[in-house]
Amino acid sequence: PATRLIAILKATDAVAVVTDGSPPWLQTEACTVVSMSRLKPASWLRRFRAERTKAPVVRLEESESELAYLLFTSGTTDEPAGIEITYGALRAQLVTLRRLFDFGPGDRIANSTPLAHTDGLVQGLLLTVYSGAALIRQGPLVLHAIDAWMNQIVGNGATHFITNPTVLRRLVKGTEHSDYFRSSNFRCVISSAATLSAEFWLEFEGRFSCNLFNIYGMTETVANATYAGNHPEMGAVGTIGKPIDCMARLRDLSTGELTKTGVGEIELSGNNICRSYWRNDERNKSSFTPDHWLKSGDLARWCEDGSLEFIGRVKTVIMTGGLTLSPDEVDEAMMRHSGIKESVTLGIPHDDFEEIAVTACVVSDVLSETVLLAHARASLEPLKVPKRVVCFESDLPRGLSGKPDLLMLRRLLLDTLDAEFVANKGGLELAEFDDSDPKATEKLYSQVICLAAGVFGTPQDQLTIKTSADDLEVWDSFNHLNLILEAESQFSVSLSTSTVLNIKSLAHLAGAILDARS
Repeated sequence: PATRLIAILKATDAVAVVTDGSPPWLQTEACTVVSMSRLKPASWLRRFRAERTKAPVVRLEESESELAYLLFTSGTTDEPAGIEITYGALRAQLVTLRRLFDFGPGDRIANSTPLAHTDGLVQGLLLTVYSGAALIRQGPLVLHAIDAWMNQIVGNGATHFITNPTVLRRLVKGTEHSDYFRSSNFRCVISSAATLSAEFWLEFEGRFSCNLFNIYGMTETVANATYAGNHPEMGAVGTIGKPIDCMARLRDLSTGELTKTGVGEIELSGNNICRSYWRNDERNKSSFTPDHWLKSGDLARWCEDGSLEFIGRVKTVIMTGGLTLSPDEVDEAMMRHSGIKESVTLGIPHDDFEEIAVTACVVSDVLSETVLLAHARASLEPLKVPKRVVCFESDLPRGLSGKPDLLMLRRLLLDTLDAEFVANKGGLELAEFDDSDPKATEKLYSQVICLAAGVFGTPQDQLTIKTSADDLEVWDSFNHLNLILEAESQFSVSLSTSTVLNIKSLAHLAGAILDARS
């Protein structure tokens, strides 16, 4: 969004922006705007070469203390938090990854994680260049095209597949085939961004006949710090593993002392740790100990074998679909709407996505969820838009301090969403269909459009029976699952996995309902 990009340009004194468009508001004397839609890659590359003085090629080994890049992690929109990664830290991470997973020339790494996320940038683009491998990017995963998405991995001869637990769960629940990783050249699946239970871990390896590894880290550790899986240096299945090429310790938050037996916050130290936060003394003081160990914001306990068992988070961040989302960033964006008096975003547990972001808004006007979701989409990156917005005309529950009581609010949101589901269940009466009666079919189409509008938070007049997943950005994997679940509930049908995967438009959904009822 414009506000976030402008804030980042201001924070960094950037001299150039490379963009896939050229919006009028980006025209600025202080910053050169390079539009990829107007210039061929060779053209703008020659342009920058001509404008820059000659400089030696940067090599990781020769510039370890120099800044390699800034990656802006979740933070408030007006004050983005830039994490300083040096060439030395980047090299330390790449050396570890290359050694543990044997990346090298001739390998093909499949990783479709967004490049703005550290897992997509480091374990995709940069790891590929460093190891001399090739990178396979299949584009974003959508549930109705999951088999074709996986076939790109197979067809391009992937040796490694780097993803997150949400994608792994979709593979188990949403695919009919189990042979995606059966090639003799394929070596392993690597999951990052969240913990995996031992039960699911073993189920996945058994179903797909492959080696699965789980790694834990954050942008501040370049990518990873601890590793779990069937490897002599790694930790046990079902944990976030052991620290490799770095050190970890746990600090009891109640006593402030280090602990080897109880639950404590993970603190990390090593060559792969970020230098600091960009021009942010307050964040640096709160995020590093006096001896400069990084405070992770995550809680764990030591296992007997030296593995770390993940317990939970100190921070209020939301882990959704393998990405970290800051509630403050969502709330700041929502508060720009004149009709919102207060906004509080929470993570609500979800079977497929770890958590989903749900926003509670105290409104001064009569506002629909559709209007507020449209406001959120205009203000936030697509992955940060809350999945639901619940409006309250009165104040939110509060604790003795006057701050919102998050525990009570979470229960209230869960009760509200459950009540909506019960109220809607069976709410659409499906008429007895006669192929010769066009009105019956029209009624079904109308009901399907109404159902989709509610699931997508989109005005009904923007949808037709021909609307497809390609037409709506909001028709992502999460909302596809919700659309199917709501359709099954309200029309009292059960759709097979193969049917679900072939639903790519509202017309397909209506046809599937008819087939299931016949």
